[in-house]
Amino acid sequence: MAKKKNNRSTKTTQDSNTDDLQDMKPKRSWQRKITTFFTAILGAGTIAFFTPLFGVLDDATGGLLTDIWSTVATIEDEVTNIDDNKDIPTPNINDFQEDKTIGLPAFQVGDQMVVTHKSYVLRYNEVHEQAEWVAHTLLARHLKGDNPRRDNFKTDPDVATKTAKPTDYARSGYDRGHLAPAADFKYSAEAISESFYMSNMSPQLPAFNRGMWKGLENKVREWATAKKQLYIVSGPVLKKYLRKIGTENKISVPKQFYKIVVHLDPNHPHAIAFLMPNKLCEGFYDDYRVSIDEIEALTQIDFFSKLPDDLENYLEQSNTSDRWFDTPEAIPSPY
Repeated sequence: MAKKKNNRSTKTTQDSNTDDLQDMKPKRSWQRKITTFFTAILGAGTIAFFTPLFGVLDDATGGLLTDIWSTVATIEDEVTNIDDNKDIPTPNINDFQEDKTIGLPAFQVGDQMVVTHKSYVLRYNEVHEQAEWVAHTLLARHLKGDNPRRDNFKTDPDVATKTAKPTDYARSGYDRGHLAPAADFKYSAEAISESFYMSNMSPQLPAFNRGMWKGLENKVREWATAKKQLYIVSGPVLKKYLRKIGTENKISVPKQFYKIVVHLDPNHPHAIAFLMPNKLCEGFYDDYRVSIDEIEALTQIDFFSKLPDDLENYLEQSNTSDRWFDTPEAIPSPY
């Protein structure tokens, strides 16, 4: 692993912290925002009294507070300088674009489990028979291709220890869920074919794979169209004692998945991250939003380690949906 920064949040493997993160139930987006906004102005004691009242008023008015929050968020953004606007490091975008590994998690030179394909890079975990992370850069022009999806699932010839086989998922009740989505690679027949390597698959319940996970993939493509270039890392949370499926190969069934998206805007770099249970997810995307630091603590993976320390710390500690969602968005149903 690459050297950690001295001023970074301390990574931990304590079970108590992991359980807390897995069991946390975040507030609705507008509740988090309004609490932060008015705490800065009125103080924590006042907000502790009034926040429940805001919830009652929002329900009584049919979600009026949620509907008008985009306006309030703009005021928050410009007035309070909380979290997302404080001491923003300015990246040298030209340098980053020259470094093709800038979006990758840290790994040791010569690591044979790191596999580079045409449009994505992964690190395979032989114990769990799937990748622990898959990273790719998504450009707006990538989404203009029309190469069709063909479900040609196949073993990955570039993984030295061999991968799981498509038949290992047969009658398991789990989808062969893409980590890097096939629709991100429609610009190239070779790239979209490579996205069906089993090294890019992880066992996902259909309700998750065809619901929240698919919806989030679509949302990321919308962001890429608007923002032109995104760095994306997706993966399962791999732990001991996970359930296994498969006949020839034993594949761990993750209980959680994460997706991290970074936009290195030269004027305002920003990131967003999600941690989601492998089941039917309901509510809003914002309900599953976490910081990159929290995902690092769970996975012990050092994301975006090649960024300058101050920028990496800023992005990884940030936990806001500003500049990503204009208003809270509901998770699409798979049914």
